[in-house]
Amino acid sequence: MSASPTNLGFPRKVVACYLLFTLAILCWLGGAVLLISHQIVNTQSTESSLSSLRKTASGMEISYLRHGTEELQKQVLEASSGPFIEYAAVVGTDGNILAHSNASLIGESEVQPQGSLVNWENIQGIRFMGSQGRQVQEYRIPLSVKSKHIGLLKIAFAESSLLATLSKVDRYAPLVVLIPLVFVTIGCKMMWSLTKGHSQIDSQLRSLAL
Repeated sequence: MSASPTNLGFPRKVVACYLLFTLAILCWLGGAVLLISHQIVNTQSTESSLSSLRKTASGMEISYLRHGTEELQKQVLEASSGPFIEYAAVVGTDGNILAHSNASLIGESEVQPQGSLVNWENIQGIRFMGSQGRQVQEYRIPLSVKSKHIGLLKIAFAESSLLATLSKVDRYAPLVVLIPLVFVTIGCKMMWSLTKGHSQIDSQLRSLAL
């Protein structure tokens, strides 16, 4: 005896619910993976920028002993050429800019950005919205030569956007998407087979009862 259309609708409903909940879980996991990757990328860029900050500060202190302020601009330009770097600058003890990646600001008074304070490995910084609509973190470190404070070095870098993070992990997307879909497809076929069998048995029992 053949199963009625009503009974055949039962396995379809079960499989549809299975697909709905499975795809919802996959979407949630995909979003979680993207957010975690985004946080990892920002953490790596922060560590890289702070490493560059310390390295540049040490080089400037050595250069200051030999050449005074003559090499500061060159070193600032080198420091600002790194990835994600928005700008780099050296501010003197009087608050005036001694060197800057934007040379037109040299000699001007420093204008501190307004934002929230952040701390990373005992280095204080400011997190604020940049001119291009991206979140920027500015960190600064004092410069000292023979226990004498000569100013401070500051480096600001832009945080990576979600789209930028997605572009970095897109090469892994096929594996992340296709492998779960294979298991979902196998699960659908198993659910269909199991529920279809039960539906046919139920239909036969109903026919006998009638």
